[in-house]
Amino acid sequence: MKSVSLTAFRDSMGSYIKQVHAAGRPILVTCGDPRSNIVVMSAHDYENLMENLYVLSNEYLSRKIDRGLAQTREGKLQIHELVEVESD
Repeated sequence: MKSVSLTAFRDSMGSYIKQVHAAGRPILVTCGDPRSNIVVMSAHDYENLMENLYVLSNEYLSRKIDRGLAQTREGKLQIHELVEVESD
């Protein structure tokens, strides 16, 4: 992960935010105290991260994913046709 000092980030904030969006990678903004460091990332990436954490921390969903992966490895797949639903 790219890192930049708080001073440099503050001086060129717009440029760094554009880099985050263009590269799709977060930037670590470092401060004098490492406990005060922050990570700058796109809202979209943050929402994906939170959703992944939720799914992985939910025992029911984790078991369901594991079961699906095991079925895939065993070749137990079913092909379904998609049905388009017209909206009102």
